[in-house]
Amino acid sequence: MKPEKLQKITRKSYDSISRQFSKSRKYVWSDLAVFLPDIKDGDRVLDLGCGNGRLVDLLAVKKIKYIGVDNSRGLIKQAKEYHPKEKFKVKDALKLGYKNEFDVIITSAVLNHMPDNESRRLFLKNVYQALKPGGYFMMSNWNMWNTERKKNIQNFLIEKDKLSDNAFYQKYKIKKTELQPGDVMTEWGQGDVLYYYAFIPLELKDLLQKSKFKVLKNYYSFDGEKSTKFKSRNIITIAQK
Repeated sequence: MKPEKLQKITRKSYDSISRQFSKSRKYVWSDLAVFLPDIKDGDRVLDLGCGNGRLVDLLAVKKIKYIGVDNSRGLIKQAKEYHPKEKFKVKDALKLGYKNEFDVIITSAVLNHMPDNESRRLFLKNVYQALKPGGYFMMSNWNMWNTERKKNIQNFLIEKDKLSDNAFYQKYKIKKTELQPGDVMTEWGQGDVLYYYAFIPLELKDLLQKSKFKVLKNYYSFDGEKSTKFKSRNIITIAQK
């Protein structure tokens, strides 16, 4: 499997569903409030994979210098409509290009979309380079092990087993044999496909430490409280350069 194929499928879907997706993302998850105490007035903050820019509302209590980037032109267009006073750019996280520029970098459900270890390591390398010494990397990732959500790895594996090879390809635009353990394909709206990887906290910690980060917090979270593998909505991680 070429990771570029899954990334292209996901990017194309986000462009297609950008307006509808934005309508479903008008509020900030309470899980992300844990990021605020480590953000200071005057900080330069990069919202990496900013989507429609909804984190602007969370960060409004701080006097920061904000920039949001995303590789979906459709979502950046939505972000500019919702927050015309803020700065947004179309930019690929795997071709970031910043060096020692930010006090804080935040990502929400972005690393989930990286389909192999090579792209994950490159993503984290770019984040590390973009941070100032001592800067914070704050990350949430969808917990795809949550059995109380319809879109989880367990349900996907059951469906994958039931569908014929042809039916699976017609639905998800990729062959079963091209997927790796932990890969999850989901549908959004009328057949637009989004790829996720089902992380566990230990994997995230290992990736971050191998990328030179110091991991400060790393846990399952639901509505702002620590939770368990099969009930939490997100995995919350805070690391430092």
